[in-house]
Amino acid sequence: MHTTKIRPAAEKSLLYGALKAFSTAAIVGSMAVTFALSFAAIIYTGPLAPFLSQGIGLTLIGAMIMALIGPMTLSYRGTLVQPQDVSTILLSLCAASIAALPGLTAGSAFSTVVALVGVTSIATGVAAYAMGQLKLGYLVRFVPFPVVSGFLAASGALLVKGAFDMVLPGGVGLTELLAQWPMWLPWLVVAGAVVAVSRLSSSGFGIPLSLALSLAVFYAITAIMGLDFAALRGLGLLLGPFQGASFASGLSLDLVADVQWSALLSQFPVIATIIGIALLGTLLNASGLELAIEREIDFERELKGVGLANITAGLAGGSVGYHILSETLLARRFGIVGAAAGLSVAAATGFALFFGAGILAYLPIGLFAAVVWYLGFDLMLTAIRDHGMAMPRLDLAIVLVMPVIALVFGFMAAVGFGITVAVLLFVITYSGVNVTRLSTTAANFHARVERAPKDVALLADLGTCVRIDRLEGYLFFGSASRLADRIQRQLGQSPKPRFSIVDLKKVVGLDMSAWAAFERLGRSCGQQGIQLIMTGLSPKLAARFSRLNAESRGHFRVADDLDEVLLQIEEDLLAGARDVDVVDGAFGLEDDTTNLLQKYGYWMKLAVGQELLAQGAQSDHLVFLLSGRLRATVTDRNTSHRIVSRFLPGAIVGEIAYYAGVNRTATIIAETEATAVRMDAAALALMEQDDPAAAARFHRTLAIVLARRLMTTTRLLNDAEL
Repeated sequence: MHTTKIRPAAEKSLLYGALKAFSTAAIVGSMAVTFALSFAAIIYTGPLAPFLSQGIGLTLIGAMIMALIGPMTLSYRGTLVQPQDVSTILLSLCAASIAALPGLTAGSAFSTVVALVGVTSIATGVAAYAMGQLKLGYLVRFVPFPVVSGFLAASGALLVKGAFDMVLPGGVGLTELLAQWPMWLPWLVVAGAVVAVSRLSSSGFGIPLSLALSLAVFYAITAIMGLDFAALRGLGLLLGPFQGASFASGLSLDLVADVQWSALLSQFPVIATIIGIALLGTLLNASGLELAIEREIDFERELKGVGLANITAGLAGGSVGYHILSETLLARRFGIVGAAAGLSVAAATGFALFFGAGILAYLPIGLFAAVVWYLGFDLMLTAIRDHGMAMPRLDLAIVLVMPVIALVFGFMAAVGFGITVAVLLFVITYSGVNVTRLSTTAANFHARVERAPKDVALLADLGTCVRIDRLEGYLFFGSASRLADRIQRQLGQSPKPRFSIVDLKKVVGLDMSAWAAFERLGRSCGQQGIQLIMTGLSPKLAARFSRLNAESRGHFRVADDLDEVLLQIEEDLLAGARDVDVVDGAFGLEDDTTNLLQKYGYWMKLAVGQELLAQGAQSDHLVFLLSGRLRATVTDRNTSHRIVSRFLPGAIVGEIAYYAGVNRTATIIAETEATAVRMDAAALALMEQDDPAAAARFHRTLAIVLARRLMTTTRLLNDAEL
């Protein structure tokens, strides 16, 4: 048998890789255990401190379950799902509130808190799974970013306060802080060092090494001072003692035998907040993971995976959790990918659950307070320094004020303040947004009909008496009032218009205040002899304001379509201004127009529905409409026919496509019986040969028609600020 020997360098490489993987797994697992213990210590404190052993056991079970479910359900199998600091601080507030209820025994309070933690996790899981099933992951984009950052800052501030409660269970007043500074100041310094290391070093080993070094210094100093474990425990410096040698030994269904459900239900607002924050955190962390690992993440799958993890962990009394980026990326950086990361954490939490009570009882509680301080400071720095410094001042003010409100008035008050101020700033800002899509006159904006060039020239003069404002977006009390004031100022300018048309076709909604602003504008227009016409109101909005429409008829008129209103106004204006009928000169050509058309053109009689030009056909002729009416339709990708324009007597048809040398862009059909003259390329060539002067006048006049149309379009674009 042939065997291949492994070279020493290869052996060394394999050994180094194995050691690195093992050490990384140990560090990731130990960090997960440390965080789980810290979270349990911040929930089960004060009157609940005697039940810390059971609380740690439940938290470790939840962490172990989440670590196992994550690789089986999430897009990236190496993702670690673990209990989270933000949800923990909210649960600790609920736990403290329940423990402080009068007449509630410590055992009953503990049972109620255990049920609270489990119910919250299950409810969060159900909400996350349902959100993933309904594909609602995009909703995360609707949360104002300053509120998210302020929420993180407030959570960080409460974590900092919670860490003080851990090391000073008797209270955190100024007197207690000054009197017992040796209990907290050294560990606060440790937390500051860990924050510095985590932000200055890209190595994932910085945090665990800093904590290990601080632990060694603690034992060295206490040994020099002659303090043994009994003395340290007597001073309240150690985490233990615990009941039994295993955190699992004290766990049973009896833990929830005396739940006060009324006390639990009283915490519903905070539970709802935790659910919302967990969903938001899941999506934000999943987005961050997607960027970090440079691969696509299925957000719906992430939500469903986190949902299953929380439901299962909640049944065991575990705390709310979702993606934890730091440990996930640390494991990936050092080669632990796939299910190995989750298995490492599950193994570490399982070992701590069954065999760690005897060891962890000798660890200083200040170590876990330092971890909580680190998390709190890191959240505050992320919110204020990393996010806040790039914000406008008002947004930054929200981020800075929310932690203060959370400490003084409570977390819910801080969240309510943030949302209220963010909404108020949005309303103020949006009220300044210009909702006018186009502000012009009928001299530039015409009905969708093609007229004789002579009539177009008349409308260029007469149309200034018709103001047109096309709106878009949502109109509410702020934006509508500013809009009405602006339109009223424009109507007061010279020359005074006879009509003011406000088109709402692109408006998605308006409130009662906006409608009242239009009524006020209508009254003002009536006093000035100006007719206000509202067009384009959607059927939904028209039904909503149907009763108000009847009441407002004395102030303004409501019409369905802007084009129909413009067409009627244009006809009325032209009827009073025309001095001749559509005869020679109606096309805007010279007096010999009829002779030229009779001599070189092909006269046609069109029946109703007869096709004159076909969309996509070659453009080799012009058409002059003498009588009747035509319509232009466009066939889109869905093969539906859409009317884009109509042609009235005197209109010239197809000149743009002819001179541009492109195919027909629309189909022209006779809407009524019509008479038209066709002038094709051969006829124009013959005209140029027989009468060059007449041909030059013909082409020059058509060039004038095109130039006037371009000038009108340019003015319209200028009015639209395009």
